[in-house]
Amino acid sequence: MKFIVRLVPLACLLALAGCGSSSLSLEEQLQHVASTASSATLFVQAWCDGNVPRAYAMRTVDRAGENLDRISGAVASMPASAGGVQEAMTEIERLEAAIATARVALEREDKIAARSSLDLLRQLESEARRQTLVEAGS
Repeated sequence: MKFIVRLVPLACLLALAGCGSSSLSLEEQLQHVASTASSATLFVQAWCDGNVPRAYAMRTVDRAGENLDRISGAVASMPASAGGVQEAMTEIERLEAAIATARVALEREDKIAARSSLDLLRQLESEARRQTLVEAGS
């Protein structure tokens, strides 16, 4: 139960992370992408470990997908000349696919498939954080 109580603030962060406002910079959007990936990873891992109910993990993964849709729209509306926009869109698309894979694993109650999706989710979170640093330096 303590684990769930610690996850509630993170769920709130996930909800805020998806705000995908078009007024945010690419760096800020990439921070939201990384945060969304982190939250999805956390909840899939927690379900695999038996620490949260499947329905809760599924809602979180669904929310992550919705957040990425908003972020994707905001990034797509940025000028193509903005450095890193295409790379960010590619990473968002890859993360959307990874989240969809995790969602299917949760639906099927397939912990093996869910655990295998975690590696890709972690990799994409790391890539989004790397891109954030690149954008911060430009």
